[in-house]
Amino acid sequence: MDILDTHPSEEFDALCRAVARVMEMPIARVALIDEDRQWLKAAHGTPRVEAPRAFTFCNHTIEQDDVLVVEDAEADARFAAAVRSGAHAGIRFYAGAPILLAGRHPVGALCVMDSTPRTLGARETEVLKEFAAVAAGLIEGHAHARQARRDRCKLSRQVGKLMRQERDLDRRDRMLLQTERMAQIGGWEWDVERRRIHLSVGMYRLLGRTGRTRREVNEVMRFFPPESARAVHAAVYQARTTGAPFDIEIEFRSVAGEMRWARIVGEVERHEGAARRVFGSFQDVTEHRRLHERLWQTANCDDLTGLAKRARFTQTFEEALVAARSAGEQVGLLVIDLDHFKHVNDTLGHRAGDVMLMVTADRLRGSVGPEDCVARLGGDEFAVMVRRAAGAEALLDLGRLVSERLAEPIDYETETLSPGGSVGCALAPLHGASADTLMQNADMALYRAKSSGRGGAAIFEPRMRRAVQVRAEQITTFRDALKTGRVVPFYQPQMRLSDGRVCGFEALARWRMPDDRIATPQAFRHALEDGDVCTRLGLAMLEQVAADARRWIREGLDPGRISVNATSAELMRPDYCDRVRQILDRHGLDGSLLTVEVTETVFLGSGAGRVEQSLLALREMGASIALDDFGTGFASLTHLKTCPVDTIKIDRSFIAGLGKRADDQAIVAAIMHLARSLGIETVAEGVERREQLAFLRMMSCDKMQGFLLSAAVPADEVPLFLEARYSALTA
Repeated sequence: MDILDTHPSEEFDALCRAVARVMEMPIARVALIDEDRQWLKAAHGTPRVEAPRAFTFCNHTIEQDDVLVVEDAEADARFAAAVRSGAHAGIRFYAGAPILLAGRHPVGALCVMDSTPRTLGARETEVLKEFAAVAAGLIEGHAHARQARRDRCKLSRQVGKLMRQERDLDRRDRMLLQTERMAQIGGWEWDVERRRIHLSVGMYRLLGRTGRTRREVNEVMRFFPPESARAVHAAVYQARTTGAPFDIEIEFRSVAGEMRWARIVGEVERHEGAARRVFGSFQDVTEHRRLHERLWQTANCDDLTGLAKRARFTQTFEEALVAARSAGEQVGLLVIDLDHFKHVNDTLGHRAGDVMLMVTADRLRGSVGPEDCVARLGGDEFAVMVRRAAGAEALLDLGRLVSERLAEPIDYETETLSPGGSVGCALAPLHGASADTLMQNADMALYRAKSSGRGGAAIFEPRMRRAVQVRAEQITTFRDALKTGRVVPFYQPQMRLSDGRVCGFEALARWRMPDDRIATPQAFRHALEDGDVCTRLGLAMLEQVAADARRWIREGLDPGRISVNATSAELMRPDYCDRVRQILDRHGLDGSLLTVEVTETVFLGSGAGRVEQSLLALREMGASIALDDFGTGFASLTHLKTCPVDTIKIDRSFIAGLGKRADDQAIVAAIMHLARSLGIETVAEGVERREQLAFLRMMSCDKMQGFLLSAAVPADEVPLFLEARYSALTA
């Protein structure tokens, strides 16, 4: 019962007082019986205490329908023992009426008690029963009140829950609307039977329209271009037929007239096997597609020229090769390398270089068909894939045409750029079946084109592969020769023309072969194309030159200045000058012993600044700087103006014509006049005839070297020149 163990209540207390007064009894109780105890809801004249059910009068009362009267408990066999033991606390008289709920369920007793024996009349019995009925009513009222409170609490909770659900629904609706706005998404529902479509507010907003949310199917389809409407109808029909969901992208036109892209996702709701409705979402993915296109463009297309990048070109090339094999067609490949691009970049700025690249891209596009692919592979390297190539000769002709077009001048601001390009060609399947193989073979052809003179074209031949192998083998063999000390300096003497005195030497690398033959650089020219080999060679030569010079000085001889050659690979190394100084210090030599010879090519390219810094550091060390092969390079006058040059070495190609060709004599005279004006020393190379020597003396050339004086000699023959001091050519 819910009333057990509840707090005292005034109505039950008042009932006990009334019963005691009316019945003229000192004690009155409302006692409720639990499974194993008696609990007092109210009591008058006695404390409210529990008692074990088995020893109570009420335990007997609820087992009968009428009032239980015990006139003298000591005389009643049922209670005498308990009275004598003190269990009933001096109670002699007891009268109790059962409390019946719903008139039939006993839950306890309303009782009166006295400490002296007494009797209970019929009227008093009826009164006690009536009071018991009142107690039953109070208990039922208490139960009804508690139930009402529970119902009210439950109702309150349900109302609160409904209010929370309403708030949640409202919040979710707002969140859904916010999500629709942020995600550019809306919802739709297609009623198959009624042929009507319900559109969400978000979808109306995306379409840029207002009005009814429910419309006829054909009315909604007019929002889309015909092709998109057909795609939607087809997707819905397929879903209704197969039950499978769909996910499509279509174009739609906004109210402003802008063509945009939408993603439509839908699925089918079926009932008893039939499609009743199709529902889904509609999302504006225009910005996503634009972003994807920009990312694709960034990943696959060169920012400056718009041409394909290497990865995209390779993929397109491979796909074209697969298609060509199936169709029995040929695919051509051109690899193009621009000439003088780095020089233009360094002298006129990156903007000029960018203009050259963009014009090159336009010229390449204009040289091939729209189905062909043009790419910028990186830096100044380009490639062209030619679909359905007509053959090797036709491809080579195209390569020559491209080279000619690339050589056309470019107007840039106040300058005229003189571009050019070398082209290597390869044809599939004649020269290879894979993109990698064809690229390798085209690169070999490009190398041949550049070796034959820049600005031409060459097509791959199998023997080129052998040439590459020979080059690789030569590099390996020459590296071994450097390690084992079989590369040694030979010294060609230089004579001062004013007095005929031997005033220095140029150290030239020679390769002592296993059979003791001496090989000149022509025999290992391919190895010298490798930057690492050049650096190793330069340091090895300098080490031996320093050792030889130190020996001659100890013998009391003065070798003068000894010239050593330096390449751009060496001069661009940050530690080059430090290593030169370490070698000189190790042999106790001063930097003034050295002349460092460079060609104009070291000033071309992105590392020109680093090269100039190295040359300045060498000059601070005491070394002089000589510009070798003067007049055969590119923009020599610019280098004389901007670079630290002490000596000009006139190339042998001009010296060879002295006494034979007036133009060579004019060029040599002009060079020496220019050098004198700038305070630069001149050295003539390759002097082989006395008439050449006579002309050089007449033009006041400072020094000469060549076979007329002596070929390069090994180190142990140098003392002969130094001891003679003067050459036989003095006269």
